[in-house]
Amino acid sequence: MWATGQHTFSRGDEGNEPADEAILLRWNGSRWMKEAAPNMAGCCVPVASDGAEGLVFGEAQRTREGSVIGIGRPPYLPGKTGRVTEADRRQRLLLHEIERVPGAQQVWGVGYIGSGGADEKNFHHGVVVTYGSS
Repeated sequence: MWATGQHTFSRGDEGNEPADEAILLRWNGSRWMKEAAPNMAGCCVPVASDGAEGLVFGEAQRTREGSVIGIGRPPYLPGKTGRVTEADRRQRLLLHEIERVPGAQQVWGVGYIGSGGADEKNFHHGVVVTYGSS
């Protein structure tokens, strides 16, 4: 059993405030043990079991043995021009939910790929992604 979270801090006028810290705990049958957490940018990264006693985070997998494996990004999507431009290469994937397929070592996620910002070159495309093998 796993528990995840994040220590965050109210950003104020104080100067040198500590960085946010990802928290990952694993129940060993008698107590919670702190584990190494993948780098999770920002709050509230979705997390799901990988079906093999590990975890999948939005952009990484932590195996049962403790290795952290980066998950490859999807191909760039064409923006408003219909082809992939240099501006489109700033895209990022943001997942809102991820879940393991029951009985499989496969995880599905839903979210969007977008280039951010507010000018005419920017866009967001809804996506469904899958990790792992069935």
